Amino acid sequence: MFFLGLINKLFKILNSDDTPFQVAMGFTLAMLIGFIPFLSVQNIIIIFFAFILNISFKSFLLGIFSFGLLSYVFIYPFHYLGKMFLVDTNIFYPIFNFFFKLPLASYTNLNNTIALGGFLTSLILFLPLVLLVKKFVKYYRDSFKDKITNSKFYKVFSKNKIFVIFSKILKVLPR
Repeated sequence: MFFLGLINKLFKILNSDDTPFQVAMGFTLAMLIGFIPFLSVQNIIIIFFAFILNISFKSFLLGIFSFGLLSYVFIYPFHYLGKMFLVDTNIFYPIFNFFFKLPLASYTNLNNTIALGGFLTSLILFLPLVLLVKKFVKYYRDSFKDKITNSKFYKVFSKNKIFVIFSKILKVLPR
């Protein structure tokens, strides 16, 4: 039932009045937070930008959850990428040496190989993911939105009393 709620939220985001770029930026900014440990300076800055910029906050929250779960799958590639930059390559040693002497640098957690690998991965994937999600949302709205929202399955799924009651119970329960 939990995954049905996520699918329902995804359809609400896809059918919302937000532009495809707003949805894409919200989802992609969430990747920056989801791929690195949560308590860090860069996450506070990203959340600050999420409140200032005109993005889809629903897609931002769904993206944080999705990429947070996905980061556990990619923990070993993040480790190897971070290790390659922190330990194995001497070219970046002066840059990291200067950076980690700065006062706030210790709060970024970028001296951790997994955190640095996740941060670098999210920076590399940022622009391609914005373009891909924007294109997907636009394609969905142009091609499938009317077909899906008018289908009997979607009407039953979104208005099912059992589903609505169960989702309200889940919202009330403390976590």
